[in-house]
Amino acid sequence: DAALRHDREVVFEAVRKHGLALKFVDATLRGDREVVLLAVRHDGLALEFANEALRRDREVVLEALRQNNQAFPYVDAALRGDPDVLLLAVRHDGLALEYADAALRRDREVVLEALR
Repeated sequence: DAALRHDREVVFEAVRKHGLALKFVDATLRGDREVVLLAVRHDGLALEFANEALRRDREVVLEALRQNNQAFPYVDAALRGDPDVLLLAVRHDGLALEYADAALRRDREVVLEALR
């Protein structure tokens, strides 16, 4: 039901159980920080469906990456240059380096971490 996609309580329960349910939520709630944090804590890949501002939110991004480092392609370009964000991603998957800011792709510490 379309009305349920706007109901914050229903949405909370949905993303708490299935983070990727964020895909079907009303756009307004995809910009609700609490809803998105709950979704990415359950499934980091839900970051793909968060609004742009929240894909730039450092805490939201770090939560998503802690849950699933494969969420890195959905991180806003502004945070791809953040060493902490990138190190968390490459620590679990060196291939995340592909999506990193150009300057960090040349950073010795980052490259070594990606190779481990």
